[in-house]
Amino acid sequence: MTLDLGGTTAELLHLGRGHTDNDLLVHLPARGVWLTGDLVEESGPPMYGSGSFPLDWPATIGRLRAALGEGDVLVPGHGAVVGAAFLTAQHEQLAAAAALIVELHAAGVLAEHAEAEAGNRWPFPEGLPGAGLAAAARDGYAALARAATPPRNPPVLARGATPWNPPVAYGPVPSSRGLGPGG
Repeated sequence: MTLDLGGTTAELLHLGRGHTDNDLLVHLPARGVWLTGDLVEESGPPMYGSGSFPLDWPATIGRLRAALGEGDVLVPGHGAVVGAAFLTAQHEQLAAAAALIVELHAAGVLAEHAEAEAGNRWPFPEGLPGAGLAAAARDGYAALARAATPPRNPPVLARGATPWNPPVAYGPVPSSRGLGPGG
């Protein structure tokens, strides 16, 4: 969405999930300024907390890096104004954190033991209690579990159809008990 602020254009952008599922950026293209909220944090490590998306955060920052113009600056949610070099370093740390969470999960390490098992491989200083690896592992493990769980009520498809090649409807759709009005 683009807003005209009396001669200044502001773009409101959602590049993906990270700190929350509704991280909104404000870009002032004529000024080369990005207001990033908590997607980028300079005064301390990124805050993983209830509702963070540690496995999505690196890709979201990657999209932001791709959108930056030459000499653009970022105003983080916390801390001083930063540039592309800071964003690159934080992107690499976020990617390392996500990879570590996936590795620990794949190795069968329980979320509550992830911090001890990771040792010094966590790429950030702990920061606020409960907002580091413990929180990131909890939210990352939950995302991995959701991705591995098939839907409870898969769609009913006609013979030979796939979700990528749905058939043309030839008659009434079979009802699903308990779903929808009158179901």
